[in-house]
Amino acid sequence: RSLHMEREEPAPAYDPEQADEPVARYTPEGVAFGSYEEARADTEAISFQWVDKPHTYEMAVKTSDPLTVDLEREFPGFGTLLCGHLPDDSPHGDPTYLYFLTEEGVRYALPTPGGIMTGLPLDTEGGARASQGEAFRMEFPEENKVRWWTFAATPVNIFGNLYDPESMTEPGETMFRGGTLVWDLDLGTMEVSIWFQPEV
Repeated sequence: RSLHMEREEPAPAYDPEQADEPVARYTPEGVAFGSYEEARADTEAISFQWVDKPHTYEMAVKTSDPLTVDLEREFPGFGTLLCGHLPDDSPHGDPTYLYFLTEEGVRYALPTPGGIMTGLPLDTEGGARASQGEAFRMEFPEENKVRWWTFAATPVNIFGNLYDPESMTEPGETMFRGGTLVWDLDLGTMEVSIWFQPEV
């Protein structure tokens, strides 16, 4: 059984007043396009490819349908936040993607919690699934702030990657479990602050 299925009570919502300092800060690297329109078109065309029936006479390279946008929110003077997922008809799972596209046409890929090859879905039902570690929740506390969070039912790093001995997790990397893991994006600086609030 997965760990989150054993939880009977949802985890408390994140309270920034209870945290003194973030556990980490970083600025994601942006990819510059010629314009916002070009960045948007490229993002909406994202898909994945895989080899079907490898090492057979029927072997073929297949391409998935493009990204499905689940959430779109505009921030005047900054750009647009897009959250979407790729179809789950691939052997690579059902990845979830979170991007911020600036008005100047720069795309920033933001971390979303999940496993090695699949991501947690977006919680659109009030946060109950996020508080149980089954999804992640988006919030917009200020005009220039974006926040998303989930309950870390299993060990994850600051980028939301599920711990696995076979993964690319670096030895000695700080992992978090048993609390709410939060990412705060400042649209003015494009800096992401990561917070962790242990469950009490």
